[in-house]
Amino acid sequence: LTLSELLETNDKQLRTSVIEHMGNADEGIAHTINTLLPQIDGRILVITLNGMNNFDLSAEIISQVKAKFAQIGIPTAPLDGLRKRFANAANVLQNFDNSLLEPLFLELNVTHKATILTRLAAFDEAVYIRVHDFLESLGIPLIAIGDETAKDILKLLVSQYVGDNKHFSKILIIFDEFGRYMEFATTNSQVAGNGALQQLYEGIQENSGKISFLGFIQYELKAYEQRLPSDFKNEIRRFITRFQSADKLYLSINLRSEERRVGKECRSR
Repeated sequence: LTLSELLETNDKQLRTSVIEHMGNADEGIAHTINTLLPQIDGRILVITLNGMNNFDLSAEIISQVKAKFAQIGIPTAPLDGLRKRFANAANVLQNFDNSLLEPLFLELNVTHKATILTRLAAFDEAVYIRVHDFLESLGIPLIAIGDETAKDILKLLVSQYVGDNKHFSKILIIFDEFGRYMEFATTNSQVAGNGALQQLYEGIQENSGKISFLGFIQYELKAYEQRLPSDFKNEIRRFITRFQSADKLYLSINLRSEERRVGKECRSR
């Protein structure tokens, strides 16, 4: 939260406050950051992921980006083509009278079709699954269409939104509790997305000049392998090998304590 606010905010007072708090933890780091910030040319798109949440990786990235773009007035049309199955489901529902959708309303705890359409537009995976199953029960199967892996999304973001004379100069992905999500994605690929971590790695690697990745882990990556049943060890080892080559930095307890304090101030603002 602190890094995201620092890099994205246009509020000079908030930025100054964040750096001052960093100085309380480490004056050298605060001075370095204060020196480097003016050298950043253009706006950075920060995508923040919390690995404690059990999400579909592609859905979480694109949902965050769409919400952020809508908030700052950036067109999202190029993103809509990535997950066409959601638009397809919405188009099918449009043709139904509300009376025929009562069972779906009850299941989703909503009262209006517009609510479901809004959630589909936001790429809500849970709603899509319910709509898919409901339509299938009526003999109307939905076809999964569109490119929607994390790699596809990152490639499109770079080509459409990052670069000279575009909205952003760079993308920064901040992934908290990355090790925990690595465990989840390995043991629950049907939820996280098939090959989600591999797609994330390739998407970052192939656009390394435009995308930076910052992952926070509690233990060395190999420790997460030991926490899993033997059936999953080979699978998580593949991901560990790829991310193991990344540069590693160690945060002090003092810095983490200050980070929590600054985070509270950011939230209050």
